[in-house]
Amino acid sequence: MSCTSRGAELAIYSRGSYFSQNLTELVREMVHQNGFREGMVHVNAAHTTCGLFLLEYEMGILSDLKQRLERVATSGFSHHRRGVDRNGGAHVISALAGTQQTITVRDGDLLLGTYQDLVFVDFEDQPRVCTVSLQFLGEFSS
Repeated sequence: MSCTSRGAELAIYSRGSYFSQNLTELVREMVHQNGFREGMVHVNAAHTTCGLFLLEYEMGILSDLKQRLERVATSGFSHHRRGVDRNGGAHVISALAGTQQTITVRDGDLLLGTYQDLVFVDFEDQPRVCTVSLQFLGEFSS
């Protein structure tokens, strides 16, 4: 085995408006495809209006999350004064949620709790393609 780093990217086809996707199995598949054995996979959503969460991917929880986050982002954003777009709330929510997660990999698998999933959520109001980057740091099979 060798200690090194490798990267990969995922394209997420978002419908916007709190679109969510469970990325757990996609990331797990990338771990297996890359022969990654031990270390960490760092996941980064390269957008300022989305978030990455470690939580149970269950519709009730996602609905609760949306309701709570919408309370934070109601109205009156200075960002809107530019006249370019009206997504100030999406930027604020993303800043609070965070766009990165790091997950331990042990024996070639993600080390997650029973109900933990890696969940991508897009707060933007328009459909788009989002990029999520993966960086594997640790030991790979030879």
